[in-house]
Amino acid sequence: MQKGRYSESFRASILDMNRQKELLVGDQDHQSVDHMARMIKQTEADYLSDPEDESKLRKFVVALEQTEDPKHENTAIEVLERTYEKTRKFSHRQKAGQLRLKQLERMRRALAADVQKNPADEELKRDYVKFVKDKAEQELTEFQLWSENYPTDSSIRFNIAQRLFQLARYDEAIPVLQHVRSDPKYRIDATVFLGRAFLESQFMEEAIDTLKAVIEEYPISDDDRAKNMHYWLGRALEQQGETGPAIKEYSRVAQVEFTYRDVQQRIRRLRQRDLPPGNAPSPVGTPGGGGANP
Repeated sequence: MQKGRYSESFRASILDMNRQKELLVGDQDHQSVDHMARMIKQTEADYLSDPEDESKLRKFVVALEQTEDPKHENTAIEVLERTYEKTRKFSHRQKAGQLRLKQLERMRRALAADVQKNPADEELKRDYVKFVKDKAEQELTEFQLWSENYPTDSSIRFNIAQRLFQLARYDEAIPVLQHVRSDPKYRIDATVFLGRAFLESQFMEEAIDTLKAVIEEYPISDDDRAKNMHYWLGRALEQQGETGPAIKEYSRVAQVEFTYRDVQQRIRRLRQRDLPPGNAPSPVGTPGGGGANP
């Protein structure tokens, strides 16, 4: 945040941790603050009595983390990193990283709420966009470090691919997605992202073939995943100049969810473009409009 050059109001929002914590009330356990404080004190005493006991370390970290208080989370991060430096067990470093990512997401949620409350504040919107990009870059760095230590973990590689995509680094995301989709757990989602990455990189035929293949493979025709697949196939076909097939894909989505994204506008625009000159639809109630003539 010190490097970000955000506006003063934006930095003030970041520092207003009390307001951020209010957003978490619905997510937190209903344990009382006093109970949490007692748990921290007890688990800390147990940990300090035997710092080499990893079970005591974990209990202390859990007690600190459950407060969802940045001060306590930072204490947990310090303890975990100190333990990592001593033991070189990467699981401790990874847990510290998870806590940092959790804090970043909390900041994003608080700032998104600020933007929603102040829709006319253009500076706040620009700062939010910049923060989201900075957040993605920090997450990417963290996930890349995890991948170096757990190179076979597909979930980490999928997270890397998503951040590369978010940062518009499509050419880097494509080979990662191609690797990740070999894992059945991520095959569908990674393949859709792959098709979109091809689309953004202007590899139109590859995008169309990839999205068609995953649609054929996917067994459901009307859930959120299916709508997303058909929508992006429509986008690829439209960009390729295949108007009829693009309309067909958008229509599939519209028949399931008429308000999905911008399918209505795209269908109307493409159908209007396809009409022969002079054949624009007439308003209802005028000659040729399908209504009663005056």
